[in-house]
Amino acid sequence: MAIEFVNVKENPELTRPFDYYIDFQSPVGNPYTLVDNDPNQCCNFYKEYFNKKIESNDLSFTLFLSRMTASYREFHKLRLFHDTTQVCNHGEFIKEWILEHYNS
Repeated sequence: MAIEFVNVKENPELTRPFDYYIDFQSPVGNPYTLVDNDPNQCCNFYKEYFNKKIESNDLSFTLFLSRMTASYREFHKLRLFHDTTQVCNHGEFIKEWILEHYNS
């Protein structure tokens, strides 16, 4: 079982049923940029944003997380596509949440 990150700039095509975009255009994308913030702040802002979306039961956000979790249960693998060159890998928060809720 694995959750891996794929650099969307090098491999932009989703070709498998366990492939998901998590870039800024997806429901779970990071709205904060390094231009606006330093890397640590960017990660902290995303973590707060992520938790608020969960707490408020944001429909598009939680449905997307649920779909990814269901795919992980079915295929025992996820490939999360985003710009992996960013210093703040917001995908780590997503991965952590999926792994915590995998057996829920």
